[in-house]
Amino acid sequence: MEMRLLPVSILLLLILPLPATCQCPQLLHQLYLIAKIFNSMFKILGITVILISVLFIIAIQIVVVNKKIIYYNWIDQSNSMTMHSYLSFLDGNWFFKKIDFNKIVKEHPNNEKLKRKIQLIKLGQKFSIILSALIVMNAGVLIYLDQTR
Repeated sequence: MEMRLLPVSILLLLILPLPATCQCPQLLHQLYLIAKIFNSMFKILGITVILISVLFIIAIQIVVVNKKIIYYNWIDQSNSMTMHSYLSFLDGNWFFKKIDFNKIVKEHPNNEKLKRKIQLIKLGQKFSIILSALIVMNAGVLIYLDQTR
């Protein structure tokens, strides 16, 4: 039995009641299998945290790029920017930058592209909040599982 799986097996021995007719080697083998499943679950949760973090970064990038596009196309038109300029120089402050979307929509009521970008920004912000909550929950589960190993 691997040494890192031993504490889980001992914990399960304390939790599970021993049947009177059970043979100990079979029980230890079953506990070892449970500990292996527990270990693989730990790895899956780690991979899940990484994937959710990547989705979180992508959601933030989408929000920042679309806010920059709206700002430089409809609010401050003095600077003409290329798509390369929107994608480079990504600043996290753009995620929290306050833009009055209602005012822009009132000024340009027939622009469907603007309305779609605003909806994408709002959806991206909600999605990033949900993903950050999932990251915190998964990290908490990983810390708990690591302490019980």
